[in-house]
Amino acid sequence: MNNITNKGKNELGNRYERLLVINSYANDKFGNKQWVVKCDCGNEKVVVGMNLRKGLTKSCGCIQKEWAANALTTMNTTHGKSYTKEYKTNNAIAYKLRKRKQMPTWANKEKIKEIYLNRPYGYEVDHIIPLYKGGSNETSNLMALCRNCHGKKTIEDTFIS
Repeated sequence: MNNITNKGKNELGNRYERLLVINSYANDKFGNKQWVVKCDCGNEKVVVGMNLRKGLTKSCGCIQKEWAANALTTMNTTHGKSYTKEYKTNNAIAYKLRKRKQMPTWANKEKIKEIYLNRPYGYEVDHIIPLYKGGSNETSNLMALCRNCHGKKTIEDTFIS
C-alpha cells in the first residue's frame, strides 16, 4: 500500500495564513512530516506539513472560535444586537412599562396583593371583566373562584360573548 508522505520538505520559517512554522516534529503514524507552528494569537500547535501546504490548516482553531462567536451574536436576529447589555436593559425596561400599564396608578396594590394571598385553598383569582375586554386590576373587578368555575367562566368569556 502506497502512503503519500511529505518527507524531506523543509517548512521552517514558512507562513501559512495565521501560522508560522517554527520547528520540526516527529512523523505521524502514516509517516507524514509534522511541524510545530505558532499562530498569530500566540498558541502553538503540531500540524502535518501537507495540511499546511494544501490550506487545510489555517490557524490553531482561533478562526473557528471567532467565526462561532460572531455567528452567535447575529444568529436569529435582524440587527445583531440582541445579546448586548444595552439591548437587554432596554428590553427589560420596555417589559416593566408594559406590566405597569396593566396596573392603574389609582389601584391599591396592597389590597390586590392581599386578595391574591388570602384566597381560599384551591381557589383562583378571576377578573369579573377580563383584562382583554377592558377590565382592570381594581379590587372591585376581582373575585375568588374554584378552579372548575374559573375554567368554565374563562371558556364562556372567550367563546360565547
